[in-house]
Formats: sequence, C-alpha cells, structure tokens
Amino acid sequence: MSHVFIAYSREEADELRDMRSWIEGEGFKVWTDEDLRRTDRRWERTIRRAIDEACCLVVLWSPTACNSHWVTGEPEYAVLIGVPVLCVLIKGKRRNAVPLDWLRANLIDLRNKRPGRWGSAASQALIQEIRNNCRPEPSPQAQDVEG
Repeated sequence: MSHVFIAYSREEADELRDMRSWIEGEGFKVWTDEDLRRTDRRWERTIRRAIDEACCLVVLWSPTACNSHWVTGEPEYAVLIGVPVLCVLIKGKRRNAVPLDWLRANLIDLRNKRPGRWGSAASQALIQEIRNNCRPEPSPQAQDVEG
C-alpha cells in the first residue's frame, strides 16, 4: 500500500500534525520525515524512497517552506518520477510562500483553517484530490472479513 507523502517546513510542525491526523482519519497512510534526523547519512535516500513509494505528495507552502532547499526539492523530485503533487498554502501569500516554479500550480488555500476543523470547501477539495490519486487503507474490520 502506498502512502501520502507530506512535504513541510519544520517550523510548521503543528500544521503538519493536524493535517496528518485528518488524512489518517480519512483512511490514508501518511509518511513524513518527522522521526528522521538530518544528520543521518541515509536521510536523503530515505526521503527519495518514501517519495518513490507515494501515491501523491502534499506540499505545505509557507514563506519558510518556500526558502527551504529540502521542501522545494521534494515536490520537484516527485514530478520527475511521476508522483502527483498537491500544493497547499498554509501561511503567507502566494508571492512569498510559493516558489516561482509552483506559482501556476493549482493551489488549495488553507490559511484560514483552524486546528482540527476540516469541513471547509478547500479542505474537502484536498481530500478529494488525495482520493483521486490514492486508495485508503482497508479498515481492520474489512481485513478480518477479507482475510
């Protein structure tokens, strides 16, 4: 089963955790680099492998993310290997939070989303895009019936 890869700036860890919890609650497996240490020599190889295995990559754009070599590189790599990229604006304005290469991308604006609240049209558009690219994890009850 593939997963949703989330690219983010470490300064937006709270937003990442909120989004990860919501996406997992919708039945999808999520991969982030939260538990990796950048000092680990295998870090970049682990990131590439996780993107290789992703059904889509969600990038959380903010001014900090826009200025991060790693955050901007992850969606670029995803495009190179054919993994769909979903762009989400979480802070700042398009002009200071989204890199030039991504300004024309379809951008889902979640800047006004409050923690734990996922009922907006923009939130629903994001989960629909994830559904269009990924299959949810089977529930434990479904696995028991199928197994």
